[in-house]
Amino acid sequence: MVTNLEALKERIDIIEVLSKYLPLRKSGVNYTCNCPFHQERSPSFIISPQKQIYHCFGCGASGDAIKFLQEYKKLSFEEALEEIANDVNFTLIKTQAKPQYKGYEALKSLNDIFKEHLRAKENEKIMQYLFNRGLELEDLESFDIGLCPNTLPTEYKKELVELAIMYENNKSPFSNRITFGLRNATHKIVGFSARIHPYVNFINTAKYINSKESRIFNKSQILYNLSKARSEIVKQKSVYVVEGFMDCIALYKMGVRNCVATCGTAFNTHHLSNINRLKEDIHINLCFDNDEAGLMASKRALELLINQGFFNCSLSFLSGGFKDIGEILQKKAELQFKNIDGFSYFCLNGIKTAQTPKEKEQHINKIKAIIARQSNFYLKEELIAKAIDMLNLSPSFFTQSSKNNKNTSLEQSLLKTLLLDESLIEITLNCLDNEDLGEYAQDYESFVFKKVLTQKARDILLDESISTIPFAKFKHCVLELKRRYYKLQIEKAKAKRDIDSLILYTTKMHEFF
Repeated sequence: MVTNLEALKERIDIIEVLSKYLPLRKSGVNYTCNCPFHQERSPSFIISPQKQIYHCFGCGASGDAIKFLQEYKKLSFEEALEEIANDVNFTLIKTQAKPQYKGYEALKSLNDIFKEHLRAKENEKIMQYLFNRGLELEDLESFDIGLCPNTLPTEYKKELVELAIMYENNKSPFSNRITFGLRNATHKIVGFSARIHPYVNFINTAKYINSKESRIFNKSQILYNLSKARSEIVKQKSVYVVEGFMDCIALYKMGVRNCVATCGTAFNTHHLSNINRLKEDIHINLCFDNDEAGLMASKRALELLINQGFFNCSLSFLSGGFKDIGEILQKKAELQFKNIDGFSYFCLNGIKTAQTPKEKEQHINKIKAIIARQSNFYLKEELIAKAIDMLNLSPSFFTQSSKNNKNTSLEQSLLKTLLLDESLIEITLNCLDNEDLGEYAQDYESFVFKKVLTQKARDILLDESISTIPFAKFKHCVLELKRRYYKLQIEKAKAKRDIDSLILYTTKMHEFF
């Protein structure tokens, strides 16, 4: 039992914890993203740094940072506490202390053994094989490149067997393979990837094998070289994402220091969150292999970025007919990219690959829906301009519906904005009465005064066609809603020839405005 749990909770920042796994976006005083616990296209997952909780208005998932780790990583309560405590350098006090976990220590030792073994005289041919691919001696140390011996020392046997890196007979699944140490965001070795080479007869085996998933390693969450490239990524506000280790190393050696690799997995939301938490609005350059598989990987990664609302991205294609970046380094050729804006490529490629008129219409409507979901006026205008340029469409195609909805959906937009950012409630309380929300008066009152979501409010949250109001325009929209209410009451009073009401609301309108 942990006796200093409350002290740990005071140290926890829920944004720091969740941003390791999710691509969070600032929304007023809160943060939002697509819910990780159910499929959705529009963000309804809200994180409150003030209350240190998360809540999904779509599926109802909610809790604190500890509960999130339990649900997201399928950890026990104790395991979640240990992981968070390790991240914030906090020592848990337990009534019965368990032996300190030595997994990280074991992997660090093993990484040193691999690097030393590669430099042994009997492995000169393997060293030369790496040198022939453009690497130098210092690269082997800098990028944690080594060679796994046929058998491993037994100092950390218990931990290495648990991590599936060592068998009971002291051999390893990586035996005789070239190894790449994989580090997490805090620069700790958490696993290995190991590849074959020409000087051992590897029969019927994969080119690369990786550490098994464990309490400290999840391949889909690792970006190779991130801890080394972190400062350069932040400095340049840009990152190059490549497929393999050798591509990343080659790019780094050719002067592009803000590069990471996906370790052979598809680019995913874990990777995106790892990048996004370094600094907001980092430009993401997708630079995968110049073959069919690489192009498909680029398209899938691009779609993920756009669906998550990350439009500051591009596709970087290699010039000169090279298959990958590693080949450029090996041949000592000049590195040249052809960069294409991500959203522009997304728009045009979808039309080019559509087989039927129906598929083309679906793609255009998808683009329209993506643009409509954006609450930032300037971003929306920029995306419309790119779509018009790529698809040769009229601007009215993207703006018609929003113009038609301006008068009829202001109440919905205002209510949705309040649901996503409670800090704005004070503005409405100073200006609005319940009846100003018209048919949504009861839903507004229920949320603002009782903290209860009606079904109609839930529907508004999940309706992608209803946009939110930017903070800079929120008070103006509140006043506009008040003005409309008074104007409506004045019109009603005129129609009924109700002089008293006409004078009352006319006076109120003049006093208010």
